[in-house]
Amino acid sequence: MKSRWITYDSSIQLKRARAYITLDNKKAAVQILNNIINNTKLERDKGDAFLLRGDISHKLNDIENACNDWKKSKLFGELVAEEKLIKFCPD
Repeated sequence: MKSRWITYDSSIQLKRARAYITLDNKKAAVQILNNIINNTKLERDKGDAFLLRGDISHKLNDIENACNDWKKSKLFGELVAEEKLIKFCPD
């Protein structure tokens, strides 16, 4: 029997991803962010996940993927993503 109370809480997962970023465990953070992107129905959390994943890609000097994630984040309303696109992405 499936419980109707079990839900996917992306806000908790975002906090966990931020903790991994702080601990410099980028691999674990990216896995969590991918999970959020694929499973959450909340646009705000999806935009935040794309933003954070873009930040990780940028730190790893993967500018192309960083720019792609920031573009997606911008579509979900993240204003910081627009600033990063202007600053770091050529087009």
